[in-house]
Amino acid sequence: RADGTALVARLFPAARPVSSVEGDAAVLRFVEEHGFPAERCVPDPVTVFRDQGVLVTGFVAGTNGRSDTSAATLHRLGDLLGHLHTLPPAPGPVARDAGSWHSLSLQGGDRREDVAALTALLTAAERLAPAEQRPQFDRLRDELAAIDVGLGLPRALTHPDFGPANVVRTGDGGVVLVDWTGAGQAPRICALGLLLSYTGASPALVDAIVDGYRRHVVLEPEELDRRPDSIRAFGAILACWGIVYWGSPPDRAVQEIAAGRRRAATIAGQARTAFAR
Repeated sequence: RADGTALVARLFPAARPVSSVEGDAAVLRFVEEHGFPAERCVPDPVTVFRDQGVLVTGFVAGTNGRSDTSAATLHRLGDLLGHLHTLPPAPGPVARDAGSWHSLSLQGGDRREDVAALTALLTAAERLAPAEQRPQFDRLRDELAAIDVGLGLPRALTHPDFGPANVVRTGDGGVVLVDWTGAGQAPRICALGLLLSYTGASPALVDAIVDGYRRHVVLEPEELDRRPDSIRAFGAILACWGIVYWGSPPDRAVQEIAAGRRRAATIAGQARTAFAR
């Protein structure tokens, strides 16, 4: 800006209610009150432009951590996620259902919204696919329907995409989580599973995340038992997303999901061992 300040303005689709954007701002104010390292809202951060909600926050100077999956960074993220999951309950938008991917489920909600949206999109894509590819779409819909979305498990305030891609490393060595669109209450293992998926089944990286996370949170036995799906879920969603938006062949998505299932089982076993230490 002319006065030298740097801001970020997020312009949301008209299909996303302005009340949801106001909810994003409320969540950001809540985490600021509790000292969590996130981007900060400007005064009166929500406006409307041509029926589209706009959220304005301060720009976080630094470098994006998208490619940084070092043990040190993942340990720090595990620690931060555990801290986030211990923040106290609060009324209003902080208590809203969350866990869905905001690039897919514009209305927000939990991961069931992702499954429903992708199922409909896959059905539409199937109509345009060659006949020999269509049997794969049934397999993909079955894979989506089989995802355990964590119903009945302990919930906490959760960033919908808690991983290196949404980390900014600041000049003083700190890390800041950005892009809180759709944040709210979700099963704890949804975010933990996503973070564990960045380890590539490296025991050292799994240990790093678990060591940071368990400083704050002790998982219940059922959470440990149901963790494999939380690890593989986002990869399965991305594989199906690739068919709809990037034109990837469905057989490749089937292969990616099968590989992701095997990898998730390995990571979940490693994490169980790490939590038991």
